[in-house]
Amino acid sequence: MYSGPLPAGREALGDGVFSVAMTILVIELALPVIKPGGGWHEFVAAMKESWHGFLCYMISFVVLGIMVWPPDDV
Repeated sequence: MYSGPLPAGREALGDGVFSVAMTILVIELALPVIKPGGGWHEFVAAMKESWHGFLCYMISFVVLGIMVWPPDDV
């Protein structure tokens, strides 16, 4: 089995798959709705209601990053 570095085409394909997956995850994020003229406190209160979506995005980003870019010494 070949254990050397990935050929450039496979590496580019992996980067493309990663970027498409991240784009789909970002599209799914919904910004909270704040009334016009709402202040910082209303923004923070709205973000507290939708924190789970941003947390899922961050976890997914880390997991996909680990899968796509393994360490060089493996």
